[in-house]
Amino acid sequence: MLQSLALLYAKQSRYPEAEEALGQALAAEPELVEARLQLGQLCTRQGRYPEAEELLKRATQLDPESAEAWRYLGLLYL
Repeated sequence: MLQSLALLYAKQSRYPEAEEALGQALAAEPELVEARLQLGQLCTRQGRYPEAEELLKRATQLDPESAEAWRYLGLLYL
């Protein structure tokens, strides 16, 4: 639910609200890979690359088989 809300906020460029929703989702379930991916993408869009890298690296640790996590991390390095 919170991830869907965050996606809606992000599409509307309401980044603080999107970040808040994703933060709440991660507070409730810290190992939620999809929320980490969304937050990593959000940080990347805002030029917050070190924070994005940390989030995306953790996502690959939590789910090493996630092609999406590896893809976003790779794109961050381009």
